[in-house]
Amino acid sequence: MQLLEKFEARELKCKIYFLFNSSIRHWKDRIQTTIEFLLEGSQIGFEVGDVEFACYNAAFYYMHLFFVGRPLQVVAEQQARYVELMAKLRQEFQSKFIKVWRQLVLTLLGELANEYRLPHETFDEAETMSFLMEVKNYSSLFYAYYTKLVLSYFTRNYSQAVVYAELAENYTAGVAGTIVVVEHNFYFSLALLALYEAVSYREQKKILGKVRSHQKKLKKWASDCLENYQHKYELVQAEINRILGRKLEAMEAYERAIQTAREQGYIQVEALANERAAEFYFCLGNEQIAYTYLGEAHYGYIRWGARAKVADLESRYPRLFARLTGGRATSITSASVVTSPIANNLRVLDLATVFKASQALSKEIILNRLLERFMQILIENAGAQKGLFITAKGERLVIEAQVIINGSEEVVLHPIYSLFRNSTVRMRSKFTIR
Repeated sequence: MQLLEKFEARELKCKIYFLFNSSIRHWKDRIQTTIEFLLEGSQIGFEVGDVEFACYNAAFYYMHLFFVGRPLQVVAEQQARYVELMAKLRQEFQSKFIKVWRQLVLTLLGELANEYRLPHETFDEAETMSFLMEVKNYSSLFYAYYTKLVLSYFTRNYSQAVVYAELAENYTAGVAGTIVVVEHNFYFSLALLALYEAVSYREQKKILGKVRSHQKKLKKWASDCLENYQHKYELVQAEINRILGRKLEAMEAYERAIQTAREQGYIQVEALANERAAEFYFCLGNEQIAYTYLGEAHYGYIRWGARAKVADLESRYPRLFARLTGGRATSITSASVVTSPIANNLRVLDLATVFKASQALSKEIILNRLLERFMQILIENAGAQKGLFITAKGERLVIEAQVIINGSEEVVLHPIYSLFRNSTVRMRSKFTIR
């Protein structure tokens, strides 16, 4: 990269940007940093006439958008720009590559029912797979089976997910060095662990051996780049602890997975970790805590835009979500969550706030710390700069706590006894946020 800049070799930029950002950078640096370089590599490639590598950059740009947890609607819109262009330019490999990923994205968005029929195009799975086998396009075969693995896992078809993971494993040589190797490791382990309790003792030993082999690699990758891989390692570790009956270790690992995924911005893994934690607590018979995690998962999938997963949770737990939302639908697009005014999303905002607050209540036992944490959650979810917590004491309203966001600094003051008379007070407490 330094040589490239030194000699201003613009005609080589699209090749170097592609190789470095698709196969090298993510092992040591946040994958988010690859996005702008892959996009720039694509643009430069078209400018200098290197159409092949321009399309390679574009294909990996869309794949990495998916992996970093960008809203699915945004990913789908970006993909749509290049589908027809790649076909017109007769870039067959990249064209099939991106259609495979579009199928995954559009299915999670709820726009496809596991079909390969896309706007303005038809993607025949049997014909495509036969063609890829014939030309020995191992990388595209791996991606095709990997996307099937992910869809099968998210739809809870774990046995089929394992089949696709094993098929993809036959073509790993075609994707060596790319981030999809890690993603395959991650979902393969989760699918195996989900099957653990339903198989024989001999099969259980095989599963544990396979997963522990995967974890050894994942631990090494996470030690080299915590930002990209630590949350994955922690979630798999939580699932290992779950099946082995190590309850306390499982609880701690689920929390670490959720926290690290949230800190690094991986919405989809945060939602998945919350969903798995909910299942864990349901099995323990602790429905109150399970519902807390389930609500976080539901909200996470909404933010990601995975309407198929939102609908899945609502169909499996209809009474919970009907009670919390008053029977109103919550399957909104991630784009609306990201771009709409807060007023248009108060119902979703309130649902997320309630679950976060209840989670805080279950953890905090010191009153002042509890109040501080509660206010921080409210401020965070409302996107506000100032918040007050007011309680009624007789005929007086008392400001018990105040949170002010000043630039990057949070100031928490409590209690503030700013009293004023109000003979018509009817509420025990009130939140005001602006």
